[in-house]
Amino acid sequence: MPAPIVLEPNQPPDRFYHGGSRIASFRRLPHSRPRTPEDWLASTTALFGHTHTGLTTIGGITLKERIDTDPLAWLGPDHVAAFGTDTRLLVKLLEAGQRLPVHVHPDHRFAAEHLGLPYGKAEAWYIVDPGEVFLGFKDDISTTQLELLVAQQRTEELLDLLHRREVSPGDRE
Repeated sequence: MPAPIVLEPNQPPDRFYHGGSRIASFRRLPHSRPRTPEDWLASTTALFGHTHTGLTTIGGITLKERIDTDPLAWLGPDHVAAFGTDTRLLVKLLEAGQRLPVHVHPDHRFAAEHLGLPYGKAEAWYIVDPGEVFLGFKDDISTTQLELLVAQQRTEELLDLLHRREVSPGDRE
């Protein structure tokens, strides 16, 4: 079995929200850049709208290039037969230093039709600190009603429309 590859931090800079010091502490690294609340692990995905930012590099070569060069060694024959060289996965350490804005992730159909992307964005979480998360609307809401709440920044009303869930370390979603 090959030796594990220790990956360098891969924290896209200047994200729109605070965080990053606890990721640095977890990885036993100095923290010097503000607004680096994400660490993209083994990423073959660039930040939306960018060509290189977000890609993991190993010895100056992107992980994507390494996989494209030798996909069977990196992904195995079953994965390559089913998906080619696309890992179909982005794993992040995420430290939200503030409540994130309410946002929606596209499904595969929407991403293909409206964004020109091959698939949408699903998430799975492993919780390491207690807190609360907001997941999906409790009931249907019209586009007009949602646009009004957002335009008028009626945050509490918007949050009240969502499922609110307390989370604890070790929870999985």
